[in-house]
Amino acid sequence: MTATTTTGAASSTRGGTGGFSPRRRRQLVLAVQYGVFVALVVLAIVLVDWSEIKEHFFDYDAARPMIPELFTIALRNTIIYTVSAYVIGFALGLVIALMRLSAAAPNRWFALVYVEIFRGVPALLVLLLIGFGLPIAFGVVRLPGDT
Repeated sequence: MTATTTTGAASSTRGGTGGFSPRRRRQLVLAVQYGVFVALVVLAIVLVDWSEIKEHFFDYDAARPMIPELFTIALRNTIIYTVSAYVIGFALGLVIALMRLSAAAPNRWFALVYVEIFRGVPALLVLLLIGFGLPIAFGVVRLPGDT
């Protein structure tokens, strides 16, 4: 009778991963990441000067006179921005949709390119480009260091 060993076959199927299955390795990596995150949060809580934060950020007496005006202005601006964004978005979407249905090929191509660009670009990047790019492009905002 010949003795067969399976140690060579077992070690070759794991691919030299140190004895952990891919699922177990993922669990360990995730546990280490959570541990590091918790350690950083605890470290931040311990090292923060809470008296300075209370003095500069949680001064209700200084904020009390501004609160009524703050809420009314914020409510008005929110309503204005919401309604104007809805109207502009609806009108632009309707025009682009009609261009996609157009018999003229350049209109269809423009609408297709427009839709695919905005579908492929993250929304945050679009908002940053509109918020910072357009004012800079039209000269409304000057950058630091401009002469």
